[in-house]
Amino acid sequence: MAWLRRVLCAAAVFSQVACSLPTEGTGASTADVDGGTTGGSGGGQAGGGSGGTGATGGVGGTTTHCAAPMSCIPSPPSGWVGYVRMRGEGYPPADVMGPVCPDESTPERYYSGLAGPAQCAPCSCSNQKGGKCGTAPLFCSKSSTDCSGAQDATGDVDGCGITNGHSGLSTLSCFIGTIPVVSAGTCDPSPADFSNKDPWTGVNDVCVVVGTDGCGENERCIPPGSGEYAGYVCIQSPGDVECPPDWGARTLVYKSVQDDRNCSQCVCTPDAANCVDAKYEIHDWLGCLTGGKTVSSSTCVDLSSTVNAGWYAERTQDPFATGTCTPSGGQPTGGISGQGAITFCCRN
Repeated sequence: MAWLRRVLCAAAVFSQVACSLPTEGTGASTADVDGGTTGGSGGGQAGGGSGGTGATGGVGGTTTHCAAPMSCIPSPPSGWVGYVRMRGEGYPPADVMGPVCPDESTPERYYSGLAGPAQCAPCSCSNQKGGKCGTAPLFCSKSSTDCSGAQDATGDVDGCGITNGHSGLSTLSCFIGTIPVVSAGTCDPSPADFSNKDPWTGVNDVCVVVGTDGCGENERCIPPGSGEYAGYVCIQSPGDVECPPDWGARTLVYKSVQDDRNCSQCVCTPDAANCVDAKYEIHDWLGCLTGGKTVSSSTCVDLSSTVNAGWYAERTQDPFATGTCTPSGGQPTGGISGQGAITFCCRN
């Protein structure tokens, strides 16, 4: 069968397939570390075939995680810019500038919580002043103690030097009639003002965060925050817009404000005035040397125990006008609007 083996080997040479004869080959093939197989040494006079080419090493894989303490954050969607970190406080702020950013840069300051229309205080008015009254009429009855049949006795009030024309029985009762109002007074209006003077309710300081490569597709690697900027990571877009999915913590801020809020002036319209507090003193003796009795209102005063056939009267206090006013005005005017709106949308 030796001749058959030689025929088969000759055919193999033409087809580039290595063939070894067991009686002539002595070398053993060895596997190369890089994946190729090294051919064995030739046996007898025919050398062994050359070893196969080593396999090529695999391509290095792409990392999908940032090196600590960095973290992977989704890339901003179209129309949005990232990234920033924010901190906030109430208005007015404690300082003109917020705390420095984690990278020692100066934060950008914005304002949030735009105030509403002016909350005007209700208008009010003082009591009337400066009104004028006519003479207070004195009505007296010399024949009754309850002022029945009383007649106008104002003309008899001429001081204490002349005896009044009423003589006869020592019976007298008097009251003051309705005092005429010559002119009503005026009232002082309260100042027109509003309470919600602050244009904002909040202040927001923003630090820019630079993202780097090192994450998977559509992700960026960002450094951690610190201090008051250790919270959310945010993206931003101009205007008042809705947040994209997965960026649900929304804050609308403004760069500045246009505020011309005010209140219309308060006005006081006088109501009907009254003239009050006129006083008359009735005496029995010429010269008013003895104590008398006072008549100071529309209530009848019995003077019979004070006077006799002759009596004397003096006007001790002129009336004065009093009254109120109806206030109006104090309505909100103008308005307030934020300038340079920016929407920040954030996530943990």
